[in-house]
Amino acid sequence: MRPKVVVITGGYGGIATATARQLAAAGLQVVLAVRAVRPERSAAFAGIAGIRPLVLSCDVTRPGAVERFFARVESRCGPVEVLVNNAATMRPIGPIGMVDPRAWLGCIEAGLGGAYLCSQRVLPGFRDRDHGTIINLASGAAYHALPGWSAYCCAKAGLAMLTACLTAETTNTGIRIYGLDPGMVRTDMVRDALREKVNRVAALDPETFSDPDEPARVIHWLSEQRPADLSGREVLVTDSAIRGRAGLPGTG
Repeated sequence: MRPKVVVITGGYGGIATATARQLAAAGLQVVLAVRAVRPERSAAFAGIAGIRPLVLSCDVTRPGAVERFFARVESRCGPVEVLVNNAATMRPIGPIGMVDPRAWLGCIEAGLGGAYLCSQRVLPGFRDRDHGTIINLASGAAYHALPGWSAYCCAKAGLAMLTACLTAETTNTGIRIYGLDPGMVRTDMVRDALREKVNRVAALDPETFSDPDEPARVIHWLSEQRPADLSGREVLVTDSAIRGRAGLPGTG
């Protein structure tokens, strides 16, 4: 019997790495999509419990690259059952009138366009099997205009609507769609963005944020349990009810 296949984009990120470790230990086959494979970073998965994650290159902003990536995954591992759209960047940072337009659009392509392309690729198989799960990594930045972070805010706002549209198009099926807001998490991407004190969030101390293992635990729970009552909703890792159901202690 093949293990459940889970694809996570933005595979070298802090949340992706923590999630891969937890899912692999539970016996799931994780495939991490990364822009470029770096052996020194992939080596971090050596010796972990369970099934070692597979790391494959994929530029999620390019349709052809996405098609080739999923074809390789299906050939080597079997059908994808869970897609975690985690790829994102918080850059460029700065006023709208001053940032590089190409970098600004690149943020939208990575955080929103990549999620669209990957979701579009897995949906036909999900429909054929009437089974599958998509988890989009959400953010409160989708609902709060943060000076200097316009590209990231717009990418996450678009992703929230993509989650809603995916839900509307898969109603009354066996497909589950979730938005997952991890809250403030200690990752390299967040630490990098907070070096530039451009807004009230950037003034916070990242060492007070949650560990990546917390959102990873909720992703694991959603992937395995697929709660129908939460499909189409934005799931907050800091919510005490969610934490209780996912097996996390207290309030985040």
